[in-house]
Amino acid sequence: MLPGAAESYWMDWMDWMDWMDWMDWMDSVPATTHPRLDGDAEADAVVVGGGIAGLCTAWELQEAGRNVALLEADRIAAGVTGYTTAKLSALHTLIYAELVKSAGADAARLYAQSQQQAVERVAAVAARLGIDCDLERLPAFTYAESADQVERLRAEADAAREAGLDASFVTGTGLPFPVAGAVRVED
Repeated sequence: MLPGAAESYWMDWMDWMDWMDWMDWMDSVPATTHPRLDGDAEADAVVVGGGIAGLCTAWELQEAGRNVALLEADRIAAGVTGYTTAKLSALHTLIYAELVKSAGADAARLYAQSQQQAVERVAAVAARLGIDCDLERLPAFTYAESADQVERLRAEADAAREAGLDASFVTGTGLPFPVAGAVRVED
């Protein structure tokens, strides 16, 4: 991770929005009700947590023919999932240069493949099920505002590209503030 305060770019954008309206979007979606598990049940697999990871895991297991029990203590897709930007990306801060250094180029390549395949899987499932989720393919960025981090970003762009991603080092991002540099990964 880059040094400094962990600040959300999205929070900066939301400063000009009414924060409560943003947070209240979940109030505009009717809550679902599901029966409480009050006794014994049998399942091939139990998934604990009804956020996006739990829902996707349960769905994939069911698609594979398994009998699945999904357990959620509160509201489905609430919590972290309910307040996320729902970004899908194979770019995760500065992981690729570190993977090459610690585990080798093959590990970085396999990680990149798995992450991009996950993005493609979500797109394919959304298309197959006809889910109108406003899925857009846009570039992902990891950026730094200070010049002392530029070499790390250049190394990350090189490592991500060598791992098979459409990655580059850029100085323009479209952000509403200047950056010293950024790793850009397409789609």
